[in-house]
Amino acid sequence: MDILFKDITVVTMDPLKPVLEHAYLGVSDDKIVYVDTKEPEETAAKIICGKDRVLIPGLVNAHTHIAMTALRGYADDQTLTSWLFDRILPAEDLLTDEMVYHCARLGILEAIASGTTAICDMYFSMPEIARAASELGIRAHVGNVPLETGEGFQLTDGSISETYELLDRFANDPLITIFTGVHAVHNSVWLRSIHCLFPCICPKLRRMLHPPSASLEKRRRPLWKNPVCFLIRLLQRTVCI
Repeated sequence: MDILFKDITVVTMDPLKPVLEHAYLGVSDDKIVYVDTKEPEETAAKIICGKDRVLIPGLVNAHTHIAMTALRGYADDQTLTSWLFDRILPAEDLLTDEMVYHCARLGILEAIASGTTAICDMYFSMPEIARAASELGIRAHVGNVPLETGEGFQLTDGSISETYELLDRFANDPLITIFTGVHAVHNSVWLRSIHCLFPCICPKLRRMLHPPSASLEKRRRPLWKNPVCFLIRLLQRTVCI
């Protein structure tokens, strides 16, 4: 056994035994191999005393823009429109791939420190965010989600090249899961293109269920009132949300 936590409170997620007090938890090859209130017979290379501490499963943050940690406090007390279009987007235009990489490392380190062990991240410069996640040992679902404007989605969109780069660099990385997706239900052109462009990752489709309220109000028609049903109808199959 590599590591043994002893005399620790363990949250098991088992409905029959949800919490074990003064328990022992053993880890070998990055896997939990022992959980009980009795001390194991097998010796451990490292023993950690967990008195007065709680051991819980890693937290999952299912919607992140992890590199935006560096923009915290940059533009407070503004409307969403002013915050996004007047301050944040101009600032993001100045970010290079290398800057996004270091900003992502900052955000991931904060996540790990608070008990988060997995993220689902949508941003740009996604190969650099995947690199940061892999280096720091956090599980990450990563994807550059395109935004259709009035002229619609273009095949030259940077999200396409980034998705191919992610597949080329991280397809075999056990910590990285690559996905593509859409920002909201009105991105239907991009949705229909996914089948042809990325059949290998098409099952890994993510989207935002609730776009900003103003955008949603403009689309309060039967087709849009249930985004999940819309996706199933559009793709003619079950989707992963």
